[in-house]
This record gives sequence, C-alpha cells and structure tokens, in this order.
Amino acid sequence: MMTFDEHLRQMELDDGCTQEVNRSLALAFFFLVNLMLAVIGTVIPAAKIVRTKITKLEKLIEITKFYHIKVVAISDFMYKSLI
Repeated sequence: MMTFDEHLRQMELDDGCTQEVNRSLALAFFFLVNLMLAVIGTVIPAAKIVRTKITKLEKLIEITKFYHIKVVAISDFMYKSLI
C-alpha cells in the first residue's frame, strides 16, 4: 500500500517530468508571449509615427520641387527677356 504522496511521486517519475518542470515551462512560455506582445506594442506605434513623418516629408519635397520648377522657369524667362 502507498500513500498519496508516494503515488504522486511515482506518477511524476512515470511521466518523465515533474510538476515543477511543467510549471517552469508554462511560466517561460507565458513570459515569452508577454515579451513578444511588448515588442510588437512598441514597434507598431513607432512605425506608424515614422510612416506619417515620411509621408509629410514626401509631400513637402513635391511642393518644393513644384515651386523650384516655377522659379527656374520665371528666372529663365526674365534672363531671356533681358538679353
């Protein structure tokens, strides 16, 4: 006849792993998932901010190019009219 504790120990030995190992694996998995969610939660908003700034910069570059073309055309016209 075995006590309940002896029976549990024998079952843990038969399974090849103890409850402590299972608990440690569960905690490791839990912390790994939390770490991945933290990284994702940090990277995605930062990427959105950068994407917005790039879009604004591209629009500014387009406007600058447009006005640069107009200034060059006007200055060419004025130069040719002086000659």
